[in-house]
Amino acid sequence: MRVLAFVSEMPGSGKTVLAGHVAAQAAAEGIGPVVLLDGDPERGSAGGSAGGPAGSPARGPARDPEGGLSAWWRSREAANPILGAWDDSVTAEGLARLAAAGVALVVIDTPSGRSAVVRQAIALANLVVLPTRPNSKDLEAASAVVDRIEALRTPFVFLINQCGGEEDFPTAAVMALAQHGTVCPVILPRRGDLAASQAEGRTVMEIDPDSASSEDMARLWDYLSSHIAKVAPTTREDRRGASRDRRRFPRHRYDQIATFTVAGMVFPCRIDDISAGGVSILAPSPPVRGVELVLHVPYLGEFRAQPVHIAGERVGLKLLCDAEAQSELVSRLSALLRSDRGTQASAGEAGAAAAPRPDTGNADPPRAASA
Repeated sequence: MRVLAFVSEMPGSGKTVLAGHVAAQAAAEGIGPVVLLDGDPERGSAGGSAGGPAGSPARGPARDPEGGLSAWWRSREAANPILGAWDDSVTAEGLARLAAAGVALVVIDTPSGRSAVVRQAIALANLVVLPTRPNSKDLEAASAVVDRIEALRTPFVFLINQCGGEEDFPTAAVMALAQHGTVCPVILPRRGDLAASQAEGRTVMEIDPDSASSEDMARLWDYLSSHIAKVAPTTREDRRGASRDRRRFPRHRYDQIATFTVAGMVFPCRIDDISAGGVSILAPSPPVRGVELVLHVPYLGEFRAQPVHIAGERVGLKLLCDAEAQSELVSRLSALLRSDRGTQASAGEAGAAAAPRPDTGNADPPRAASA
């Protein structure tokens, strides 16, 4: 089972409309059952309880003037997607029960300004979608939420929405967002039929399957389904196991210019932190995810590595070391840390007495500090 979360701190970004349309498109293509979770059910609570995935929720006219997801669903005639309740059962264990019941996809619509709900959705998701209008306020809000997403190690993608028109390509917005992470290649123009379908409890695909908006939704789901399969572990156990593996070795700050080699070509980078299991670098020309490279680290040596996380210029590398090489790296890092602490304590005298290091002229060694 996959979990998609639509997140935006800017009201009006289109996340509710897009969450409903993506869920409906997935269900129409036979990806199912599909469950919708409304992270702000009070916004559309008029008309009765939303109910749970296995229940028979009451339906009625949508009374929410802001077009909440629950209100949209209650005014629908189609059985799919299913609306689930946002309650205490929305946990990793609760989602595991949905998966065991055969649910293939969960789509979460999050509220703006309710950080606890947003954080919970991000933590549960396999992929976060950030709908972003091409204006300065949306761009700033989208880049600001990236830190919270990265802290939870959840893959994410920017989705540029409500552009001026098909001929008005948002070049500046794409360039700005690409500095922080992946930008969805499906750019959505502003079209009135999306809002109209929301008010009717339908989708543009149900109103006019041949419309340009229907084609947009098909292309968007094609991209998201393909992308989530590439970036997300198959199960949450895999993801937790990967996190445990990343934390197996302590990380240390290591501010140092370095290089990496891919297919015989050398690229510059700056190391941010390092452990015996992985390295975080900043690269103006980041490598492609999954490619094998050689990282050249001053004072520590050369290491085979593979990118496992890319967000703009920030790249997380997994070191492809055997146990012996990892043990050697731990020893070198420990010596470097001891040298640095001694330098701080004696204003440089202990640094001169540190263990021998490669001859680099008069250059001082990089400063390392435990994270």
